Amino acid sequence: MIYREIEAKPELFSMALQIAESGFLRGCDAIQLGCALLVERTLMQFSTNRLIFVAADNELLNAAVHYGLQVDNPLFHL
Repeated sequence: MIYREIEAKPELFSMALQIAESGFLRGCDAIQLGCALLVERTLMQFSTNRLIFVAADNELLNAAVHYGLQVDNPLFHL
């Protein structure tokens, strides 16, 4: 597992705003998904590996799937 810190740049807030305006998510969830989408975009430039977006919030996971991310819910592995 790799953890990466994402700097809060205007691109992140722009992406989060687009997600929020689409009606899928609000506030912090839109920022969290925006971060994942930026990491996925960067990852795909350098590797064929895909990001797996992990959350226990089905609404957030559904939005992530809508935006093309692979997802996993840790509650399914108890």
